[in-house]
Amino acid sequence: MSVAELIHEFEQNRATTIAAFEQADESLLNQPIRSAGGITGPLADVVSMIAIAHVDQHARDIAGS
Repeated sequence: MSVAELIHEFEQNRATTIAAFEQADESLLNQPIRSAGGITGPLADVVSMIAIAHVDQHARDIAGS
């Protein structure tokens, strides 16, 4: 996959994630969870932390390529 294709995929996934969160019930987003990686907190916070870390790692990979 080219860098341009990867960036396009990030953009699409980001838009999909934002749309899902905008439609989600507030009570669901406030539910405490624990991710597979051990991050705990309200669903909205955990997803945000994981998403940011995930994209950051890909950005670092791209910068290194």
